[in-house]
Amino acid sequence: MKTRFLSAVSLAALLSTAACAPTVRWSQPMTMADDSDKDYVGANMLVFAQRRMALPEGWSFQYRKPTDAKPILLWMRESGADNVTGAYAYESVKASVGGALAVERLVELKMKSFSDIVAERTEIDHSEAYIVRGKNDARRWGRIDGWVFGHPGEGTELSQITFLGDKTYVEQHQRVLYTILNTFKVMPRGLSERKLKGSFSFKSDDNTFSWLTDIKGRWQEKGFVVGGPADGNGRLLLSVRQVTTTRFADFINMAVFDPKEFETELHLAGSRFPARAIHRNNADRKSASTVLLFNREGRNYLVEVMRTYDTHPDTIDPAMHDAPLTRAALDSRFYFCD
Repeated sequence: MKTRFLSAVSLAALLSTAACAPTVRWSQPMTMADDSDKDYVGANMLVFAQRRMALPEGWSFQYRKPTDAKPILLWMRESGADNVTGAYAYESVKASVGGALAVERLVELKMKSFSDIVAERTEIDHSEAYIVRGKNDARRWGRIDGWVFGHPGEGTELSQITFLGDKTYVEQHQRVLYTILNTFKVMPRGLSERKLKGSFSFKSDDNTFSWLTDIKGRWQEKGFVVGGPADGNGRLLLSVRQVTTTRFADFINMAVFDPKEFETELHLAGSRFPARAIHRNNADRKSASTVLLFNREGRNYLVEVMRTYDTHPDTIDPAMHDAPLTRAALDSRFYFCD
């Protein structure tokens, strides 16, 4: 769905705008207690940049593109059809923000093309929040926003969680979208986690490794990429994904890899797995990677270990997954979520 989700208007502009009050119908304050976040948080959860959110089974998170509006941090993609897309955006100002007037101005600035706007006051993560719904009949769009003002002890920021999609779909799945909103939580600094029930997951709490983006595509079901420091010479990227084929050629361009496979052992999440592997070394781009395929309890997985280098070494061991730093990261920062 190609549309601009969020206005580039900042909170600073919002506070200084003397706008006429838009047409907003205020509903009774609501509680999110009926929209329990437990199932989503336990099965498909992300902690990134001090924010936690969780999605229904099969949905995925994508990191922002360079061309996205500056406040956007994350995208949320529905599984299967393209009926709805979500976005998370964040802004901060040196002033206290909140209240009905701020909501009405946000509606005017960010939802100009929508009508039948209904706002409800609520509480998300123990903070002042508002659920705002609107429609665009000409384009058959429905929209639901969750606006969270500040968090305990602060009150100088706005988290905006927006869902935009087919009007009928949004109306029929309102409780699902409300439940996603209710999973929002501010987390401790330095924590990054990607939980996927029934697959490998990831957690780092020392501000070194962090989730980068999910992976979705043909032959690929659940997967993501994390990144962290290497050994003072470049960066280390690790990806783990559940796959439905065991042909390397289904995932990568074999022309740039050494076509000779080798047998090896992969240490991952506290276990050892026999694996098949291939390797590439690209001195021109100062990078190298090893891709491994293995099986756990009848399911196939693909792991890719990629290194970028400030100074490319003369020789690189194809068994990059056995380098001490890489092996420690794969073994201690990944876990299997039953």
